[in-house]
Amino acid sequence: MRIFISYSHKDSSYKDDLVEHLSPLVREGVVTTWHDREIQAGEGWQGKIDEELDRADIILLLISSSFIASNYCYEIEMQKAIAGHTTGQKLVIPIVIRPCDWSNAPFSNLQAVPTDARAISSWSNEDEAWIDVISKLRSTVQQFRLARPSLNEGELEGLRSLSGCLSEVMEALDEAHKYQGQITGIPTGIESLDYSTWGLKPGKLYVFASSLNLAKGHLVANIATHVGIHGGLPVFWYSPYVRATEFTQWAMSMETGISMQQFASGRLDVSDWDKLNATLGKLNDAPIYIDDSTQLDIEKIDESARLLAKECGGVGLIIVNNLQLVTFKQNSRNQQAYIAERLNLLAQELGAPVVVTLPLTSASADGTKVVNTPDDLGEWKRIEDQAHFVAVLHQFSPYSTRPYGGADIDLEIAHHFDGNTGYLPLIYFSHRAKFESAPLGTNETKKSAI
Repeated sequence: MRIFISYSHKDSSYKDDLVEHLSPLVREGVVTTWHDREIQAGEGWQGKIDEELDRADIILLLISSSFIASNYCYEIEMQKAIAGHTTGQKLVIPIVIRPCDWSNAPFSNLQAVPTDARAISSWSNEDEAWIDVISKLRSTVQQFRLARPSLNEGELEGLRSLSGCLSEVMEALDEAHKYQGQITGIPTGIESLDYSTWGLKPGKLYVFASSLNLAKGHLVANIATHVGIHGGLPVFWYSPYVRATEFTQWAMSMETGISMQQFASGRLDVSDWDKLNATLGKLNDAPIYIDDSTQLDIEKIDESARLLAKECGGVGLIIVNNLQLVTFKQNSRNQQAYIAERLNLLAQELGAPVVVTLPLTSASADGTKVVNTPDDLGEWKRIEDQAHFVAVLHQFSPYSTRPYGGADIDLEIAHHFDGNTGYLPLIYFSHRAKFESAPLGTNETKKSAI
């Protein structure tokens, strides 16, 4: 607790005695003290006194005829002290050091010390008087610390106390404890990714980057279809230059196992038609909404997402594929930072994860370069400041293939706010836009895996 000592300079010796007797409380870390003799050379004394008065928790008034006669002590320091005391944010304690008439003073209704407000100068042993004062201060400080009203966090935008957050964190911990070893966020449908992140967390921004342009689009489309079709949650998909019909075909191929080439050529056999017919109902009922505008700006995304959330009664997931193509109407050198900040805010306010994809500006053409820093995101590298999670897709080898057209792909988690980083081996079936988890250790040359 911070103590401000208000006194007349004619009573400096009493102020010195008080500071001396307060030293045990100072050493114990119970209080700190300040008085105007601590003003440094060159400092504006009035501004410094006002500053320390504002910062003080407890104000000690050294009452004497000199204090009452001092215009500055009585009219300025004491009046500000009483105002703070009235609101309950400060505690004012009069210490009577010399006999005087203070019966009609603004502080006359406050409990003064020493005992019975007997002036310190009247005691035969002044040390005993100070011991009486410190004893009462010690207990009063403790009571004030406990009884002091807590800060109203709603009055100070963005400010939250640790104590105010504890219950929220403990509730989340209790909820997680109920589902030990289970996914607590929104499942992506990719098992290894889910157990590395424990699912997508509402209100968080997730970034997937790669030089493999189609692969990263397919990866987040896998997540979108799983959340919308199997999770039944509303999904908003924004992707310039990926037509809504193209996304629909991806979803059909992922869910049926029928290759996109078969869909394009129409070469479906009887079993394929059976698979498709069995899937159409799920696809038809899935609450997935697609905006394939070739020109998308962040204001449109923000506005339409909020309208859709209102219409659907909430949102499970928002995906922006090819975020680098999203524009901001006003020209700004900080356009990328602004867009990232808007998406992060959108996630928080709608209570949904936002997933975006970005290209790597300096990766090799075949995607084999290992990228370990956000610098490869080019002008978007600062998105890591806003993101909860940043991952990079690398093709393990352009010649590494599996039966049925699967290729080994590394998902490198480069940034994870509350989880592990490292590599996840995946299998990518590009002919049906499908990603699946691969067993750990699949790629023998991998340095690490989550």
